[in-house]
Amino acid sequence: MGVPYVGVSAIMAIPFLSQLTSRTPANPAYIPEITTGSDHVMSFSERVIHFSTCLLYLVLFNLVVDPTKELRAQHGLDSSIFCEDAELFLINTHFALDFPRPLLPNTRTVGGLTTGPGRPLAMEWIEFLESAGEDGVVLFSMGSYATGIDEGVAGLFAGAFAQLPQKVIWKLNGKPSATLTPNVKVVDWIPQNDLLGHPQIKAFVYHCGMNGVWEAVYHGVPMVAVPLFADQYDNAQRLVSRGMAVKVDITTLTSSELAQAIHTVISDPSYKSNATRISAILRDSPRTPTEEAVDWIEYVIRHDGAKHLRSAALDLNIFQYLLLDVIAVLLLAFITFMIILYCSCRLCFRGCKRLYSGSSKVKSE
Repeated sequence: MGVPYVGVSAIMAIPFLSQLTSRTPANPAYIPEITTGSDHVMSFSERVIHFSTCLLYLVLFNLVVDPTKELRAQHGLDSSIFCEDAELFLINTHFALDFPRPLLPNTRTVGGLTTGPGRPLAMEWIEFLESAGEDGVVLFSMGSYATGIDEGVAGLFAGAFAQLPQKVIWKLNGKPSATLTPNVKVVDWIPQNDLLGHPQIKAFVYHCGMNGVWEAVYHGVPMVAVPLFADQYDNAQRLVSRGMAVKVDITTLTSSELAQAIHTVISDPSYKSNATRISAILRDSPRTPTEEAVDWIEYVIRHDGAKHLRSAALDLNIFQYLLLDVIAVLLLAFITFMIILYCSCRLCFRGCKRLYSGSSKVKSE
């Protein structure tokens, strides 16, 4: 249609996709790839595994996804399913939590779009929070996708909450198939950002979906990270790296381990201190994430796009971008030179050998 558009990511930047869609540099030596759960400081073996993962992603994308681009264009379908033609990229990240990395001028960070000061809570919530006393309340949610939970996992969570002196708000669509102790309140909806802003919330047990992570960071709430899939492992690692969360493995988790993890983040003051510090960094900005996003969208409208921010690398295919064609030519030139040098040396050696043999015969005669 020729209308400029802005690409928006609901998660943090995916390094290999950023390289392909906006040509953003992503060195796998220190920029963790999605689903790896890696930190930005890696051992040699971790870097080997991480590099192999990045290479696999790039190969699969170029072999499976990219070849369909021309076919989609022929049939009038959107040929830029990963926003390759976007004028601007808005990424749901902030370096208060994310690992530092290079970004191009047409990429802007707007992490925390759903965050903000907590609004006044309904009396029902106020009464429950205040009834918890000094022990406070633990907020537990597995996100909007957790529509149900099997009996074994429900029993695991219920068993952990039974060991806590705190009260628990459990966000769950449906009834848990487990016996609950009186300190647990099960609801199918919560005003999550508003609850996290209340001082009675002492810890947030969460699957690490991106929006909830930013809300917890904004309000400085320590977390127990229970990642389930996709980018959640990476989000959890960032929280652990910043010292504001404990990460647990749902596949091996027991009630006692979960209760101990919750106790740790509440009783150890370093977790709250780190959460408060990261919160201060996130908030320390002249513009809110929403204002920042609006500013740049209006910028694109005013200038009928943002071509001047676009990298020329986008006009290169993956072989040109990685200089594989240049490397191949230089390698061929080097091999050719070495062959010529070898042949020249061999001819010189043979000539010298013949000359030496001829002079030796003359002397002997």
